[in-house]
Amino acid sequence: MTVTTLALAVLLASTTSQATDTPFGAVACAPLERGGYAVYGAAGYPELRVGFRQGFQGFEVGAEAGLGYLSMDFFATAAGRRTLLQRGAMNLALDAKLGGFVDAGSRWAVSDNRSEAGLRVEIGSSLTYKTHWPLSWLAFVKVPAEIPFTSEGSVRVAGLLGGGAEIALSNEYFLLLNGAFGPDFRTHVPQSARLSVEAMLGFGYRVF
Repeated sequence: MTVTTLALAVLLASTTSQATDTPFGAVACAPLERGGYAVYGAAGYPELRVGFRQGFQGFEVGAEAGLGYLSMDFFATAAGRRTLLQRGAMNLALDAKLGGFVDAGSRWAVSDNRSEAGLRVEIGSSLTYKTHWPLSWLAFVKVPAEIPFTSEGSVRVAGLLGGGAEIALSNEYFLLLNGAFGPDFRTHVPQSARLSVEAMLGFGYRVF
C-alpha cells in the first residue's frame, strides 16, 4: 500500500512539474525560456509588425520590422529583454529596442508629417502573469522615441501604458490581444503634444 501511494505521489509531482514547465507564449509574454524560439506577426492600429524571439537563460534577443501605415513610417529594430524579478507565475522584465526608421512623409492621415529618417529607440518594462493554461496576462509601460538624423527633423517621444492577454490556441500557436495609450510629444510641428493610442492583434508560432 505504501509503495502504491509513493508511486502515485511521484507521478502526480511529475505531472505537475511538466505542466508548470510547459513552454508558453510566442508574441509578447515574459522572456522565452532557454532554447525557446518563436516567430510572430501583429496588425492593428496604427501599425503592422513581424519579428522573431530567441530565448536564453534569463533573457532573450530578437528583431522586429514594421510599417506605421498612417504616416508610411518603415522601421526595423533589434530587441532584448531580461528578467528582473521572477516570483512563481509572475515575471517582471526590462525591455529595450534599437534600430532605425524611414518616414516617407505621407500626409493622408497625419497632416504635419514630414519625410525623414533616423534612429528608433525604445525602453520599457513588462509584467507577465501566467494563469492556468491557456491564458497569460500582460501589463507594460514603454517609451518609444524617434530621433532624426538632421536637426530640422521632428523628434518624437511617447510614453505608453498598456496591457493585454496572450491566449494559447495549441502548444505551438498563440493569439495576442493588447492595447495601450499615452502622451506623444513631437518637435517642429504645429501640434507638439497629442494622444497616442495602440490596439493590436498578434499571432505567434513556437518553433521550439
